[in-house]
Amino acid sequence: KFSNIDQIKKVDCPVFICHGKSDHVVPFSHGAMLQKAAKTKAEPCFMENVGHNDHGSVAEAYLLKSANRYLDYHILARRLWMKPSPLKRFISAPQMRRPRRRELLLP
Repeated sequence: KFSNIDQIKKVDCPVFICHGKSDHVVPFSHGAMLQKAAKTKAEPCFMENVGHNDHGSVAEAYLLKSANRYLDYHILARRLWMKPSPLKRFISAPQMRRPRRRELLLP
């Protein structure tokens, strides 16, 4: 049973979906269906020639680069547009500084 498809409709936050296109345990179509069914825009990381748990160093490097880009984008957006955290005292000062315009230019 593919129960994630029922749960993804309840998720309100940004979603990162990673799936190998050669996965024989969980068919790739499940990852594609999750992306389409997501309530919010889901960022895909679909990898060619990658199975279930046989990633290899090239695929892992691609996954890490994709995940880091995704997280950097969403963490920056949160810092720019969200209200300050009620737990300000636990957050270090550099994290609370609003980024300068030139810092927002991503490569």
